[in-house]
Amino acid sequence: MIEKTIKVAIIGGGIWGLSAAYHLARKGQEDVVVFERNTELAVETTKRAAGLVGQVRDSATMIQVTQYAIRLFQQMAEETDCDPGFIQSGSLMLAMNEQRMAAYQQNMAFVQQHGVEAMLVDEIEIQRLAPNIDPSCLTGALFIPTDGYLDPYRCAMAYANQAEKLGVEIRLNQEVDDLAVSSDGVVTGLQTSEGLIEAERVVVTIGPWSRRLMRKLGIQSAVETIRHQRMVTESVPVPDHHPVVRIKDLNGYVRRDGNRYLYGYFEPNPTTFDLNQLAPDFGTDDLPPPEEAMQMAKSNFSQVFPILKDLRIDEYRQGLVGFSPDGQYLLGPVPSMTNLYLACGCAALGIAGSAAIGHWVTEWVMDSTPKADLSMFDHSRFGADGENLDWVRQRAISHYVNYYALPN
Repeated sequence: MIEKTIKVAIIGGGIWGLSAAYHLARKGQEDVVVFERNTELAVETTKRAAGLVGQVRDSATMIQVTQYAIRLFQQMAEETDCDPGFIQSGSLMLAMNEQRMAAYQQNMAFVQQHGVEAMLVDEIEIQRLAPNIDPSCLTGALFIPTDGYLDPYRCAMAYANQAEKLGVEIRLNQEVDDLAVSSDGVVTGLQTSEGLIEAERVVVTIGPWSRRLMRKLGIQSAVETIRHQRMVTESVPVPDHHPVVRIKDLNGYVRRDGNRYLYGYFEPNPTTFDLNQLAPDFGTDDLPPPEEAMQMAKSNFSQVFPILKDLRIDEYRQGLVGFSPDGQYLLGPVPSMTNLYLACGCAALGIAGSAAIGHWVTEWVMDSTPKADLSMFDHSRFGADGENLDWVRQRAISHYVNYYALPN
């Protein structure tokens, strides 16, 4: 018996694919099927993310991305039994020099123009908000009361559970090996571990694995896969409403993780991966713990959080992020193909961006064109340079290394 043609097939059961499934179903799209190669959802890059939701961005579009995420997370918590678990702790952005403080003043003025509450705070307020900080090395901070964080896995499962209630089908342990494409470039289906499945539209949301699948179609995705690691301390008393703390001058962040601290670090010499050169079943569990890099982070962050110096590390969270040459998403219809949509290049803004990604993918699939101008994410924006792997790698690494560099 031949399976009927699927209306919309989503490849990848991480947070972006599940958000797309939820948004499509919420808008009334029928016959949406998610294909996930693992036996569980959201266990690759999603589960290892920090889950930060911050509104200080360098463009109105990206501010709106996080504003929409906050509204949606709160709406889901209030109106459904699928609570993403958003904790509106606020975020504290520390300055260790006058140049950084001046940048924060500019950041504050910009985000306030777009409806974000923001204020500069002194040492007394810093210690009130985060008692374990030593403010002696600081010149001040920027505080965003409506920022926060969540558990990425819980958020992904909230999308999944609500999507299933709205009629989405999720197929686990079913890997998509290739796509079926007609001679004139129309994508007609998926070649899976269970055989060929016809589909009218295909959405690819497999993060770092996108380049591998796209290459089979003769398409070079301009995104580099970079290691980004986090670690979690042993248990310690942490105030319930401890804000997310960004220490940009030290290239990292710290947040509460229950009764522990979680912190992440943008390495100065990051490791990159070409998944085309790795085993077909390679997963993030195969990444070695980055002990040397994270010990460097621990030493650096202890300047500001002295308590971290003596806390044992209970868990390393090996993770991968995709960066494009300009640090923006790759999103939308794939050039030279019909009925194929690709979303990748999370650029360390995958969890907070998931809501907008799902919304925009839905508009592309159901309405042909999103209402917003999303040309900044267009796949073809790099021209011929995007086909040059060395050019892509060098610029992607530069954006990763300078993620928190001034004037950001």
